[in-house]
Amino acid sequence: MVSPEMHETFIMKYEAEFLKPFALNGYGCCDDLTEKLDSVCALPQMKRISISPYADVPKCAGYLKGNFILSWKPGPWDLVGEFN
Repeated sequence: MVSPEMHETFIMKYEAEFLKPFALNGYGCCDDLTEKLDSVCALPQMKRISISPYADVPKCAGYLKGNFILSWKPGPWDLVGEFN
């Protein structure tokens, strides 16, 4: 995970070029995008944003305000239970 500033400088401007040829785009993986949604939502044709279990899900949902599809990835620890 990197800071929002590093994400913008070293990732977003390059990934934006890769996404240009596509009609609709999705973004996100395991990184916490809570403080990086400004740059992600600014990408043209952005439709779906994946919110990792490390993100502040309520804050992300409030930011997206129904303008994007929020794909929430629950933490596997919530689904599996306790291993021994």
